Amino acid sequence: MIKPPPELRSRNGNSQSLMDPDTDIGGPNHRFPATNESAIIRIRSGDRQTRQRAFESILTSYWKPAYKYIRWKWHASNEDAKDLTQGFFAVALEKNYFAAYDPAKASFQTFIRTCLDGFVSNQQKSDKRLKRGGLSEHLDLDFLSAEDEWSLQSIAKDLTPEDFFHREWVRSFFTAAVEGLQLVLVYQAVAAPAFIQATVAAARTR
Repeated sequence: MIKPPPELRSRNGNSQSLMDPDTDIGGPNHRFPATNESAIIRIRSGDRQTRQRAFESILTSYWKPAYKYIRWKWHASNEDAKDLTQGFFAVALEKNYFAAYDPAKASFQTFIRTCLDGFVSNQQKSDKRLKRGGLSEHLDLDFLSAEDEWSLQSIAKDLTPEDFFHREWVRSFFTAAVEGLQLVLVYQAVAAPAFIQATVAAARTR
């Protein structure tokens, strides 16, 4: 079971009273926002469809970082990392665990990484491992591309788990942004000429 992490403290030992600076674009350390804040708010909605869309937004940003993190930190095999990634997000969706996030205690990245560590630890201790085929929720994740990216990576020995997870989130963020832009450009390339032709034709008939 995924358990929301206990109160997390800042490096100086004091409890964080505000959302971690990396949730602000740029921030004092010039880091990207950890997660779309609207998705974090919508994940608590009483409307199931709204929660589903919020979850999908979070999933898109975090499933690849989670998979690679499990491969790296937990030394999991390809197949085990697939099962654990699928299991983590499927259970999080079913139980709506992300709604327990408290921005006063940690950034969302820290929250989800701590939850992930707890989930993997519990699964490794359990004799009843969650398998992808036996989950009530099956998520369509492109593990082949994630594994290809993982196999090409070079990881510094002094890289911390926090920095690794953040780095992979940035990579995932940019990849999703580029793919989204490509779809927009393709749509515009197809739709714009047709729209212009229809407009000209309508003008001629007046």
